Amino acid sequence: MQHAARSTLGPMRYGADTLLYTARARPIACCYSISLHHSDEARLLALGYFSVGADGVAAALEGLIERACLRAAGEGKLRVSARAEEDSDACDLLRWLGFTSITREQVYFGPCDARSSEGGSELEPLHPEDAWDVWKLYNRTEPAGVQRAEALTPSTWQRGRRLRSGRRREWVYHSAPGEAALHAELRLGKRSAALNLHYDPEYRRLLPDAINQARLAAAQHGAGTLYCTARDHQAELSGVLEEMGHSLLVSQSRLVMYTSVLSYAQEARAIGMAERAASVFRNTLSSRADPDRDPHVSDPEW
Repeated sequence: MQHAARSTLGPMRYGADTLLYTARARPIACCYSISLHHSDEARLLALGYFSVGADGVAAALEGLIERACLRAAGEGKLRVSARAEEDSDACDLLRWLGFTSITREQVYFGPCDARSSEGGSELEPLHPEDAWDVWKLYNRTEPAGVQRAEALTPSTWQRGRRLRSGRRREWVYHSAPGEAALHAELRLGKRSAALNLHYDPEYRRLLPDAINQARLAAAQHGAGTLYCTARDHQAELSGVLEEMGHSLLVSQSRLVMYTSVLSYAQEARAIGMAERAASVFRNTLSSRADPDRDPHVSDPEW
C-alpha cells in the first residue's frame, strides 16, 4: 500500500489517536490528533491520504477534521490547535472549517558547529528560582492573541515543564534582579536539537550569544543540526539567524479553533463511520514518530 501522506501539521508522536476514513474497505484518508493530559487543549498532528487522485479525498479530510474537533469537545477540551504550512491545501482547509491563524512561524535550520561568543557568554544557566522571572518575560513579550490561544497561567506553565520528556538545556539573562530579558530553551534529540527563544526586543544584542550557546551545547551532545523557530513578532531573530548562516526550512501558520460552539454535541465520543487505524497502518508511519525527524516544529506551549 502506498502511503502518500505528508505532515504539514507537526511531528508524529507516539500515543496519537488515529481516525481513518475508508470507502468499500479501501483507506482514503487519515487524521492524527492527540489530547493533552492535564490540559484543555487537543492538537491535530497530521493529515494524509492513501491514493493520489482518489475521489473524495478533500471531503474525507474535512469529515475527519470535524470528527476530531467534535471528539475533543466531547472530552471537555476548550480548543484544538494545529500548524500548517502557509498557502498549503491543509492550511486553506483548516481556515475554511473555522480555524483562526494566531501567528506565523518561520523555522530555520543550521549546523551545530560548537562556536561560542567571543569574550564569554552573558547568559546563565536557568535555576528553578528563575521560573517566575521567565514566566513574566513570556507574559510581557508574547502578543495577546497568542496568550489567549495558549491559555497559559503560571501553574499550567510550570506543570507543562515538569511533564515534558527528553533532555533540555536552558539559559537566562537578567537585566535587573527579578527581571528576565532573555530565555533560551534547547531541546536535545539524538541527531538534532530545537531552540526556542523569548526575549525583550531591547536586548536583541544577546541573540547571537544565545544561538551560539545552543550550538555549542547541541554539538557537545552529538547533534548535527539546530532548528530554531521565529514567530511573527520576532523579526529580529529571523535576521540574526540568516546572518549566522541558518536557512529557512518552512513558513507555517499556527491555527486554533475554540470548541465552545461544539460542546453541545454529546455524541462526540462516538466515532461513527471513522474507525481506528490498524497496527499495520500505524507501522507504516513509524518513521514519522521519531521526534528527531521533525524537531523543528516547536512545542506550542513554549
